[in-house]
Amino acid sequence: MCCGKPVDPHREYCPDCERREHLFDAGAAVYTYRSCSGALYRFKYRHREEYADLFGRVMAERLRSWSAEGPALVRRCPPQLLIPVPSSPDRVRARGYDQSALLARAVSRETGIPTAEGVLNRVRDTPLMRGMTARERQKNTENAFHVSGNSVESKSIMLIDDIYTTGATMDACARELKRAGAGPVFFLTLAIGEQALC
Repeated sequence: MCCGKPVDPHREYCPDCERREHLFDAGAAVYTYRSCSGALYRFKYRHREEYADLFGRVMAERLRSWSAEGPALVRRCPPQLLIPVPSSPDRVRARGYDQSALLARAVSRETGIPTAEGVLNRVRDTPLMRGMTARERQKNTENAFHVSGNSVESKSIMLIDDIYTTGATMDACARELKRAGAGPVFFLTLAIGEQALC
């Protein structure tokens, strides 16, 4: 009911979401991380940027079904703007592209929802979070993002990223977007982790 992680049918929230309140309003993903980790790794680290077209199509399908059948707030306030979660400039230079921006553009082509790149900016480079606890991830992303301009004001926002783990990055982005006057902030990722991180 919150982050979209798979849970057993008798639960509404995963252990991460039961432990703490998030700043984003709701989220969804297409795959569990385990089911697409090989393709996701090639997309991010093996220069397979062409994967973004296929990934964008399946993300757009998920967005359409989630907007029709998901939480009431998503049905009432469908996303008006797609905003990619920005990678650090160093990682973009090393990779040659920003994978979240490629996904956002592909989802936009499929859905007609406009993207807004350069509105949400990463202003502090953060260490890779692989192996960090949820608390360490939250501290790592504090003050890492900033919103430029007023194009998000009163708009329903859909953050686009490749993977959701604990929500620390999405919370940090949502905090800044809401400070800038955004309406509901949702997220859509290609993959989502399955286990809670303490």
